[in-house]
Amino acid sequence: MWGQDGSRTSPSRSFVRVKLRAVIEARLADRALDASLVASAAGVSVRYANAVLADENTSIVQLIQARRLARCRQALGDPLQGGRTVSEIAYGWGFSDMTHFGRRFKLAYGVLPSALRRRVGQTL
Repeated sequence: MWGQDGSRTSPSRSFVRVKLRAVIEARLADRALDASLVASAAGVSVRYANAVLADENTSIVQLIQARRLARCRQALGDPLQGGRTVSEIAYGWGFSDMTHFGRRFKLAYGVLPSALRRRVGQTL
């Protein structure tokens, strides 16, 4: 098996990577989701889990945040979820601080969540 950087990766590391991603996806909305919970559910240490994810230039915490942001972006762009507030969407995907969420969202997507929501509303 080959990593993203072209280096050889063992099947066990690949399995752990898949397991880590599956745990994160399954519990993404859980505000208590953190590195130790993910690693424990995957049956590895936090240090090993982060080493495996480092092959993809990420970490458990970064992956959790990226997946949550992606889910929020998807929800904010979904006209069927127009009745939900930005806060409801963010809290629903595990964010507990709206200021932090807004900063991270803008950093990731170049636009504030509320601006994206308004843009979607204008295209309906």
